[in-house]
Amino acid sequence: KFPYHKPEVQRIKKPKIRYSDKRFMIYLLLVLVVYSGVGMVQQTLGFYFQDVLHISAIDAAKKYALAMMCSSGAMLFSQLFLVQRLKVTPYQLIRFGLPFIAIGFMCLSLASSMLMLALGMALFGLGMGLAAPSFSAAASLTVEGDEQGALAGLVGSVSGMGFVIGPLLGGYIYSISPSLTYDVAAGAVIFALVYVW
Repeated sequence: KFPYHKPEVQRIKKPKIRYSDKRFMIYLLLVLVVYSGVGMVQQTLGFYFQDVLHISAIDAAKKYALAMMCSSGAMLFSQLFLVQRLKVTPYQLIRFGLPFIAIGFMCLSLASSMLMLALGMALFGLGMGLAAPSFSAAASLTVEGDEQGALAGLVGSVSGMGFVIGPLLGGYIYSISPSLTYDVAAGAVIFALVYVW
């Protein structure tokens, strides 16, 4: 009997994917812009409720929680019902979702009542339910199967960057003008929307 040697399989090492990869860089930029806007809004919204409605901090926290429930409910509705029934691509879902996010931010900027604040948050939640999962899905279609895990890590890190940049920027803008924070967030999303359309 001769010793059997298993032939060595030569594995070709692929270069690591980078943020600057042209295949999916636009999706990373979209994630950064949108999540920076979300970070701006979420960081300042509790104070904004108090300033707009002229109520105490405790009452503002209660109404903020109610508005967040509206946002979460709209997000669940869009993911459980709309996304399941719309036979469209992830890129098209991004196109459909961004307008709702922008309009939601503009409603917050113009709000003078609890109804307007809740409506703004509901529209924002509806848009995020459509667009947020679609960023990763659309980006994953641009790479090979064995690169999708690494890409998911990049998308997650970029959304994290947005939640660092957004609150810092939002807090500064809020000190200048509270409603301007939401105008800037809406403008950032509109910029992204113009690009994808």
